[in-house]
Amino acid sequence: MTVAIDTDKAIQALKEAGFKSNQARVLIDQLLPAGDSIVTKDFLRAEMQALEARLTAKIYGAQIASVVAVIGTLKFFGLF
Repeated sequence: MTVAIDTDKAIQALKEAGFKSNQARVLIDQLLPAGDSIVTKDFLRAEMQALEARLTAKIYGAQIASVVAVIGTLKFFGLF
C-alpha cells in the first residue's frame, strides 16, 4: 500500500503546532519510511474475516471428529 503525503503541508502543520522547522523535517523524514507498514481498517477487517473462516472450519472439523470418535466408541462396545 502506498501512502501519499504532502510533506510541505505536514511540516507547515507541525511548525504551526510549535515544532521548529528542523524538528518538523526530521520527524516527517523518519515517519515516511513507516508508510509501508501502515495498517488500514480494511486490511484488518479482511484479515479478521479470513481468521474467522479458518477458526470456524477448525471448530466444525473438531466437532465432526468428536462425533465420529463417540460413534466409533459406542460401536466398539456394541452400544450403537
